[in-house]
Amino acid sequence: MDHYTQASELVSELKENLRVGWDDDENLKRYLVRSMSRLDDLIGLPVDYTTDESAKDLLFNRVRYDYNASAEYWLDNFREDILQLQFKYAVEAMRDD
Repeated sequence: MDHYTQASELVSELKENLRVGWDDDENLKRYLVRSMSRLDDLIGLPVDYTTDESAKDLLFNRVRYDYNASAEYWLDNFREDILQLQFKYAVEAMRDD
């Protein structure tokens, strides 16, 4: 599933997470797509954020930081979570081979 499709499915849940009550869906979708691309680059594989709860949690936190103009702090603050997700997907990729 492509990033824009995933973003469309996740935007309502993200709004609840960020406590955004106004219509900012298109802007939030852009944040989601940008954050998905960043996470996929870090993980090294495409991730389905609609089904993987740990990836979704990391994604929503990345969007929160970006939305609040603090994206430069996200990597340092979530380094361990990113590493765990990298290991998870590396192990899954090895099993598939």
